[in-house]
Amino acid sequence: MKSKKYDMNNLYFPSRLLDKLDGILDYPLTIVEAPMGYGKTTAVKEFLNNSDAIILWLRVYDGSLDSFWNEFARLAGELKDGLYNSLIKLGFPNDAVSAREALGLISSLDLSEKYVLVIDDYHLIDSPEIDEFIEKLTTNEIENFHVVLNTRFSGFQRLEEYKLKGLLHHITKEAFELSAEEIAEYYKTCGVSIQDTQAQQLYSVTEGWISALYLMMLGYIADGNLDPPDNIYTLLEKAVYIPLSENIKEFIISMSIFDDFSLNQAEYICRGINAGEFLREIINRNSFVNYDGRSKTYQIHSLYKKYLREVMEEKSTDYKNELYRKSAEWYRQNRDYTSARQFWYQGGDFENILQSVEEEKAKYFMENNLKILQKYFDDCPPEIRRHHHYALLVLAVHLFVHNKYELFLKVCEEAGRNVEADNSLGGKNRDELLGELEILYSFSVFNDLKKMSTHFDKAWSLLGRSTSIYDVESDWTFGSPSVLYLYYRESGKLREHVEDLKQGLPCYYRLAKGNGSGGEYVMEAEYYYNMGDFINAEISLNKALHKARPAGQWSIELAAMFLKIRIDFMNGDFENMFYLLTKMRKDVTDQVAYQSLRTVELCEMGFYSWLDQKYKIPESLAQPETGSIRLMHPAYAMFNIIYGRVLLINEKYTELLGSAEYFWETAAVYPNLLGIVYTHIFLAAANLKLFRKNEARENLKKALDIAMPDRLYMPFVENCDYIEPLINALSDEGLYIEETQQIFDLYKTYSALKDAIKRKYFPNDTNILSEREMEIAVLAADGLTNNEIAQKLFISPNTVKYSLKSIYSKLSINKRVHLKQYMDKLDNSKNL
Repeated sequence: MKSKKYDMNNLYFPSRLLDKLDGILDYPLTIVEAPMGYGKTTAVKEFLNNSDAIILWLRVYDGSLDSFWNEFARLAGELKDGLYNSLIKLGFPNDAVSAREALGLISSLDLSEKYVLVIDDYHLIDSPEIDEFIEKLTTNEIENFHVVLNTRFSGFQRLEEYKLKGLLHHITKEAFELSAEEIAEYYKTCGVSIQDTQAQQLYSVTEGWISALYLMMLGYIADGNLDPPDNIYTLLEKAVYIPLSENIKEFIISMSIFDDFSLNQAEYICRGINAGEFLREIINRNSFVNYDGRSKTYQIHSLYKKYLREVMEEKSTDYKNELYRKSAEWYRQNRDYTSARQFWYQGGDFENILQSVEEEKAKYFMENNLKILQKYFDDCPPEIRRHHHYALLVLAVHLFVHNKYELFLKVCEEAGRNVEADNSLGGKNRDELLGELEILYSFSVFNDLKKMSTHFDKAWSLLGRSTSIYDVESDWTFGSPSVLYLYYRESGKLREHVEDLKQGLPCYYRLAKGNGSGGEYVMEAEYYYNMGDFINAEISLNKALHKARPAGQWSIELAAMFLKIRIDFMNGDFENMFYLLTKMRKDVTDQVAYQSLRTVELCEMGFYSWLDQKYKIPESLAQPETGSIRLMHPAYAMFNIIYGRVLLINEKYTELLGSAEYFWETAAVYPNLLGIVYTHIFLAAANLKLFRKNEARENLKKALDIAMPDRLYMPFVENCDYIEPLINALSDEGLYIEETQQIFDLYKTYSALKDAIKRKYFPNDTNILSEREMEIAVLAADGLTNNEIAQKLFISPNTVKYSLKSIYSKLSINKRVHLKQYMDKLDNSKNL
């Protein structure tokens, strides 16, 4: 028997499994679901390697959004130059805005061949956000693009629904379980002959589980014994681990702490050995360590890795800590600080954890990574925290960015105490740290311009240079397309607020290398615009652009363009208005400035809501409670200003009234007085529509009481189509007679221009589409795929594809969800 030649690493797949795997190329999404050790990964990889498809293999090691997105972007970047950079700058698409952009980028690929994205070990992802992204990839039905999820268990919520819709192919563990006949065939493939009774015995013991069968085969080859083991790990130990030399055992135990590793990494961790030779011997002996030629990394099978980690737990604390230390240093040298910190934490090395935070100077931590960082700081001994002042300041910045205000203040106070108590600090170092802390304290009094300026002045006197803890390339407007909205906090003092910003911002420029340049003049321009002084508004706007453009202040430019669109509207320059609206989005994508994408969406949403174009506003954007558009906290109430108008034009009056408390609470945080003014206007409009005239009158009077001392007319002008009778009634009572006259004068111009633009640019859309296009539009809105529409109308899928492009262009929309909204509203209008 020993002279017989065996090939234990031969692969065997029964024909019924291959038939199942064939379906991968017929569906947008395939879920391959089976427990550990059933051969999912090997089967899918071998099937695809023997197909004509191009494989994109994404292996999951943890549930981190960052890790998933970085790897997804890297794979996508292999298909198109610049795509990696675009996806990384966009960040993980965690709201409707970024999801649409991500899908647009992926859909732009010219996929003339079949591509299959395999996400291996998908069960390690416990993220509703990633699940939702996979759903969007599936329903988007990108031609020649298929997704496979290899998972031990599926938590996919819409599995049955997607199966019924023909979008999902589900392969379960039964497809991987070998029958007695197949077990005999498998063993024969590996050079092992067994009797039918032995095959039946193996089936009874293993139920066709390939890993157990493989290990029992190794034991059978070694000693001719097919007796059932106590458990799978006993088999592993006997057949795979014990035969190794002591040196190789030590080596493979050390490598088991990694999800994957390179040869260089192995040589660094286990210095003084020939890691390459060890790995070749291990791979030749069994199939429990694999080499991935694409990524040039080695992976230990999950079963084996679990066993090895249990063996390592028996090692001494010193042994493990030394291994963690070397592992962390490897990642630090490769500037992977996140992984380095994980190993330092396992070894209890908080000194290096905090030092790495100071070294990295990360501009932004995803929320999940920030939670991990907070845990490290929370568990860190006070005596170590006490001397890492810069690390605490960095943590404070990221807490503020993620709206963790109470924790932010707590960390700032701790940092201040520590700096004051640290006698080892020299005078200059102490001043610089206190100067950085003053910048952080300016965040704590955000939108109180006088107090912010006091902190800026003090910070400059201490620092004498620009900040090193704050990302000076960040979005100065926090995603808001209005500066006035951000800093208008007290009725009757708007002009004073404008002057405060003009006086205080130059000092901030010096601290932040020009961040925010031009913001003061955008606020001044908005001040003039809201008074109806469009000439001075445009003058100030040009001042803003002359300061913002040389300083690269894209967020200021966006706010300026948004205001210019409204000025152009009032001047009747419709052509430039639409040009700017298109330019905003084009500039964001051309400059890969995706942090501003949500701002652009807000501008578009506002623009179409003023013009009553319901179907051009994606429904997903008008659902703030679902996180459909994620903004930084200071911009929340600005969203509500636009969202309120969307509710009005969609006749959702009770929903608007039900949102009032949330609107007020959001606007009162800093406060943002413009948000409060608009909320009262929207409530007045909604109450009037519901015949609650007394409530409507009170709401409108409150809005006027706040806004008229500053002569803010335009919020009322923009919504006069809903509140005109109320304004008339208050004027008849002798209230705000001159001011209401000014509102009506502006509204007369505004209303005429609005009618003109709607006639020119938004005629009756039912006449735009051809008869065939209307047929396709109806079916697409009903949820039919391109292939299903083609079959129903006896045309080719390409004809459907190009017809949809024409329909989208004619209706000024870009997604099926917009088409459905349009068709629904068209049906409703026909029924009236």
